Amino acid sequence: MIINLLFLAEPSKCNCKKIVIAFTASLSTTKAIAIGSHAVVKFDIVWTNEGKGYDPYSGIFIVPMKGFYQISATTMSPRGKYFHSYLMKNNETTVGMYPGAGYHTGSANIVLQLMKGDRVYIKHRSGTEEIYSDGAHWNMFSGFLIS
Repeated sequence: MIINLLFLAEPSKCNCKKIVIAFTASLSTTKAIAIGSHAVVKFDIVWTNEGKGYDPYSGIFIVPMKGFYQISATTMSPRGKYFHSYLMKNNETTVGMYPGAGYHTGSANIVLQLMKGDRVYIKHRSGTEEIYSDGAHWNMFSGFLIS
């Protein structure tokens, strides 16, 4: 005689709260904004800041907990000029953005393994010291915890 036994595992009962860390910010001004050489771009309109890691006054995302993060940025060059910038991790250059001259956008997307307290920001390289912005929010900086 053959007996088939079927064991159904009870779903895991975890009272764990999912941790969400995410931010998105853009520039508010409707004109070319002066950004000095090697200065941090301060995205001042905060759309999302779950986990409170992004500071619009400094333009810096300070990592609230260790993990893998998706970080994205887009910048727009002003009329007839270029705007070179980098996505920075602490004082280290990761990827660059180099929009063409005049009303072009450059973007960067990267997954980074970050430690609590790491600083992520967009830094102007040098050259044209303006970034273009208008009500369409062409300039964005965002990130979120993957795991």
